[in-house]
Amino acid sequence: MKEERKELVNIGGPLCYSGDVIAYDRELPHLEEGDILAVLDRGAYTIPTLNRYNLYPFPAVVLIREDRVAKVIMRREAFGDLLINQELLF
Repeated sequence: MKEERKELVNIGGPLCYSGDVIAYDRELPHLEEGDILAVLDRGAYTIPTLNRYNLYPFPAVVLIREDRVAKVIMRREAFGDLLINQELLF
């Protein structure tokens, strides 16, 4: 059996400011760009705390049932979604 390489990492949210930290000093398998990291229990770092800071699109929300079936319950926003209610005045 091949031994999996592990790393000690800090996990930050997408905005990378001091309050956008999900976890410190977590041992995880080596991750590559494009890998998906699921955070199953995050307390206050949830949908109710999302805001429009820096016009950053909201992430997708995925519900994972007890039988391990995953279902997208809120799609990831596109940048265009942020502008849908804007009126440009020229």
